Amino acid sequence: MKRRLHPNILVPRGLKETDFFSKLIERNRTFIDDYLPLFPGNHGQNNTCDYVTNDRNGMSYVRAEASPNYLVHPYAAARIKKYLPRVRIIVMLRGILTFLLCACSC
Repeated sequence: MKRRLHPNILVPRGLKETDFFSKLIERNRTFIDDYLPLFPGNHGQNNTCDYVTNDRNGMSYVRAEASPNYLVHPYAAARIKKYLPRVRIIVMLRGILTFLLCACSC
C-alpha cells in the first residue's frame, strides 16, 4: 500500500533523498534557487528559503526531505544553517548499528 502524505507537506519530485546539502551543492549547485524547484508546485509569493511557504490563498505548506547523508557529511549542517536558518530537523534512527558500520567504513 502506497503511503500518502498530508497535502500540505511538499516533498521533492521523484526523490526521497535529495542530498542537496551534502552532494548536489558540491556539483556547482551552490544556490538555494536550485533547491526550491526540487519541490512540486510554486506555492507562494513567499517562496523563500524557509521550510514553510504560503500560497495566495493563505494555505501553508511545509517542505520536507529525507537525506540521511546529512548526519555524516562534514559540511551539511553548516550549509543547512546558512541557507535554511529557521529549519526544523527531525532525526529518526532505525537500524542504527548497521548505519554506523556503513558510515564508518565509507
